[in-house]
Amino acid sequence: MRDKINLLYKLKSVIYKFDPMDPKTRSIRSFIPYTTCKRSRQLSPDCKVSFELSSEHVSPLISLKFVNGVEKTINTETMQLDSIIESVELLKKSMRIEEIEKMKTVETTLQDILQPVNKKKDTGAKANR
Repeated sequence: MRDKINLLYKLKSVIYKFDPMDPKTRSIRSFIPYTTCKRSRQLSPDCKVSFELSSEHVSPLISLKFVNGVEKTINTETMQLDSIIESVELLKKSMRIEEIEKMKTVETTLQDILQPVNKKKDTGAKANR
């Protein structure tokens, strides 16, 4: 059984663009319940899910907008359901890695290492004698 995942986590919006009558849109139509089910909506109520349906042949696309403003698009024409889920999860993980890399780290210089640590004067019972 598939692990419970929250596909909407870290997403601001999901836009589905496809022709519902095209047989190549089966995978994108299978993916839609993963983002519109009650559990997903409760876990990520701020994520907006919308549809742009077309009557002419267009490639089925899923446009993802992350909370940090980055937008990514997945063309699902030749993908299976598992591949779409994996792609979304990999995009979210790559966004997390980018966030970690952008975080500033405190750099320690050689001078900081060689400088002696100043200890506070002992004010315990021995100092009072």
